[in-house]
Amino acid sequence: MEVGSKFATFDELEDAVKEYSRQSYVQYYKRECRMVTAAKRKGIRWHVNENISVYQVHHHCIKGGRTFKSRSKGDRTTRQVS
Repeated sequence: MEVGSKFATFDELEDAVKEYSRQSYVQYYKRECRMVTAAKRKGIRWHVNENISVYQVHHHCIKGGRTFKSRSKGDRTTRQVS
């Protein structure tokens, strides 16, 4: 699999990702996935093949991804043990 590879169906893409995962010894997961019906509701302006069910998909490594950012404000108090 190379950058810019095109696939006719979603199943071909999934098979290529599985094969690449097996060859490179890295596990991937689907982080974001947008279906064609949801993309049409958002108002895409170009023609999309009706045979394709998935409009956009992002695969990420299980070890990587976005860094965790805490949303804590530190408001919880702690008890002192005497």
